[in-house]
Amino acid sequence: MSTFQQRRCSHCQTRYSYQMSGYGGMQEYNDGTYCPPCYRFIQEALKVVPQRVTHEWVGTTDVSVESLVEQEQKALDAAKAEGKVPVRRVLAPLFDMTRPSNQHMQGIVCRDGRTYRYEYWTEQGGMAAGRVYIEVERDVEEGRINGPWKLTDQWKAPPTFIEHPDWPERPPATHEFVPKPIQMMQPRRFDIIENQSLKNIGDIKFPSRPGHIDFNKIARSLFVVQELPQGALPIYDKDPDITAVVTGDTDDEEG
Repeated sequence: MSTFQQRRCSHCQTRYSYQMSGYGGMQEYNDGTYCPPCYRFIQEALKVVPQRVTHEWVGTTDVSVESLVEQEQKALDAAKAEGKVPVRRVLAPLFDMTRPSNQHMQGIVCRDGRTYRYEYWTEQGGMAAGRVYIEVERDVEEGRINGPWKLTDQWKAPPTFIEHPDWPERPPATHEFVPKPIQMMQPRRFDIIENQSLKNIGDIKFPSRPGHIDFNKIARSLFVVQELPQGALPIYDKDPDITAVVTGDTDDEEG
């Protein structure tokens, strides 16, 4: 389902359809301020303007993973205690396909005017071997770090920047994880077809308690317990042989 809204271009003042959402993709040169022809011209003109800064997460040793996790947990507990809805950013983790128990944990925490991101593997050193990054703005031409990325962040002193080493070697797997496809479920056949009898229905036992309705008595009055004659019900243990009831065209009186 696609959602469109009629708007007026801020430059040429013509009406146009702005696609707010869409299944299968958005229309080309879609913008909420400019019509497609004007927005296309703007995009072509901006190609000659180089990008000046980039957004990066740079490693740091100013804080530990343990302290950030503790601060994050205290904030969640405080929100619950005050009757508020705990809010936590959801990040896309990595996955260890050979060892599912080895989970990749992440989080973003703000402290002292800085925005930190932590990550660690539960079975590759845990929090002690985790990494901490700080959100920065880097100059593209000179490669230097200009400062924090968010305009609301303020650094009283420059952080300590490092380049994190490779992750420690993953311990050998204790088992092999092989995804198995979902197999077709085959429900059990009813006893009424297997033994040609209704006796199994009368054997139903319901839990009974003093002062409550006796469902066993009701079941015995509703179900008739008796043996059916042999052959009263068909046995579905194999596909029936239809050659005995299907005749050729030569034996068909109606041709």
